[in-house]
Amino acid sequence: MSVINIKDIQIQNVTNSMSLFISNMQNKATNDMRNSWGSDVWVIKKQKIKFTKLSEEHFHNEKMNSDFIDFAKAYITHEYPFESNRLGVVIATLRCVEYILLKTYGCANICVVNYSILEEIISFIKNRYSNNYAYVIGRELKGICSFLFKNKLTYKNIAGWKNPIRFKQDYFLDDKEKHNKKIPNEEIIYIFADIFSQELTDKRDIFTTSVVALLMSAPSRISEVLSLSIDCVFTNTTQKGNEKWGLRFWAGKGYGGDIKWIPSVMAPVTQKAIDRVRRLTNKPRMFAKLMELNFEAFHKQTRFSRYSESKLLTTVQVCEVLLNESISEKEGIKLLKRLSIKSHDNIYSLRTLWQELQSRLPEGFPWYNKKKNIKFSELLFLFFKDSLHLNKSDNIIELYTPHTSSFYSDTYYQEKRKNIFERYEYQNRNKQSFHFHSHQIRHLLNTIAQRKGMTEYEVAKWSGRASIKQNRVYNHVSEEEIIEKYESLKRSSTNYTVSENITVRNPVSRESFLSVSHGAVHKTEFGYCIHDYAISPCEKFRDCLNCSEQICIKGSLDSLTRLKERLSETNELIETTRKDTNENDRQIDKDRWLSFHLKIKERLQELISILESKEVPEGSFVRLSNKSYSHLSRTCNAEKLSNNKKEIIHVKKIN
Repeated sequence: MSVINIKDIQIQNVTNSMSLFISNMQNKATNDMRNSWGSDVWVIKKQKIKFTKLSEEHFHNEKMNSDFIDFAKAYITHEYPFESNRLGVVIATLRCVEYILLKTYGCANICVVNYSILEEIISFIKNRYSNNYAYVIGRELKGICSFLFKNKLTYKNIAGWKNPIRFKQDYFLDDKEKHNKKIPNEEIIYIFADIFSQELTDKRDIFTTSVVALLMSAPSRISEVLSLSIDCVFTNTTQKGNEKWGLRFWAGKGYGGDIKWIPSVMAPVTQKAIDRVRRLTNKPRMFAKLMELNFEAFHKQTRFSRYSESKLLTTVQVCEVLLNESISEKEGIKLLKRLSIKSHDNIYSLRTLWQELQSRLPEGFPWYNKKKNIKFSELLFLFFKDSLHLNKSDNIIELYTPHTSSFYSDTYYQEKRKNIFERYEYQNRNKQSFHFHSHQIRHLLNTIAQRKGMTEYEVAKWSGRASIKQNRVYNHVSEEEIIEKYESLKRSSTNYTVSENITVRNPVSRESFLSVSHGAVHKTEFGYCIHDYAISPCEKFRDCLNCSEQICIKGSLDSLTRLKERLSETNELIETTRKDTNENDRQIDKDRWLSFHLKIKERLQELISILESKEVPEGSFVRLSNKSYSHLSRTCNAEKLSNNKKEIIHVKKIN
């Protein structure tokens, strides 16, 4: 008899699962992400990542262990597409895992991860990184653990492991200097306003000032502004006839999509900024829309239909296809060299030129963000490549979506190029460069909202924030301001004492209470229910006709029709019950059923007669009183009966 080692089978199953997972991801990385599996350097959404070991140096150059690198690549591929800031955290987490595995076992097989290894990793990252960055890595580590367990890629059950590091938020800033750094210098805001008010022609100036104007319109992250769609403007008319403006945002950090309303005073500025960017980016959007077509639809376009599909084109004809205008051969050669396209005759046909254009499109095209349902052709901030470059002309066959770095490169000081402040000859009082960060505007608008008395919920919603607790980070109202506001309220109030003219409200009967008109009612089949659910739950569930809190309205034809239909049905049921006899039916149950429905019939007849009476004015409220049982009273009576039976059982007979 052979003995089967269950542990060996488990190890073999995990090994097979890991091999299958890596094989599947290898195909995805090659075909979808366009990265070579054998390369140690990948580019994902213009971000370069290295599959290298953890190092004390700033640069990580040593290749990951052979036991670990394939899993790291497979996991990165599985998690694709990434949020913009997550990719760096994932690769950092994987490096920490590999480091501890090598230190503990001498090999980096991810399948051997267990609770002790996880605790070693946590201890390591707490000593190496700041608390909040260690928390982020711990959160990513939890995701890796869940993935490994779910896909049966580990020998141990690690599904229950939790990140022990807690995020420490600096909710309360006692240092005034820290507060001041969070808020932009007032002088900088005026500088941007001054530049924005001018007739701008430079693309960089339009881009930078328009971004600032949109940031000032509603408290937003710069990444949210740069991902606005072309139809982001939303207008609505209030009951007073005033037009309100809003921007359709997709907020970051888990909040989701919403409309951020713009203060009325900022609406013209916002519209001007959007119009400027639209004019600036109209051609790139048209090109993106054109590239969404397949070749057959592309060829049917009026400007291309006169060219044969396979006939080779001259240099001038290639330029005509790209520019939709005629230029000289000399200018055409210069243009094609600028675009890195072969500048000789008879190189491209219309089809091969279309294929060349398709190969230049950004990753994931036509989707800029499929999760948010935004295409490149629908983006507000869509440029041609090098549009914001100092010296280069537009590359009209490659699309470019600006990142936060595109904005900061025009606001930070750099030795080799002038930023927007320097171009317009602005300097601070010390004749030094200004310090400005886009997120300071978000802090500024939140602080203004707090000063003007917006509630915490309103501030969080306006800011696109998932939790109102985060409001405290953005509230920079000083203690002096709070005390000053308190003193002003105290001075404006004539009396802080409790008034002597207190109105005494004596208790009222239930009948008097029910006679008062209620603001909170809900519609029923025959009228309205005025039961106050804050006091008690419904005592006559699904028995509205026998309830004294049911109100019928004289003149409601629909309710009267339903009452008559109910009366007809009740009569039929009563007649059928009286005629049909069944020896299995207990007489007491039959009598109870009949008595209940006879009472319903009586109440229906009474209600209908009142609602049809000419003596009762139209619109009158009709309510029948009732002191019969309720579910609550029946339960109480049953409990009393049960207690009485228990008492009878314990009675002793005395002779």
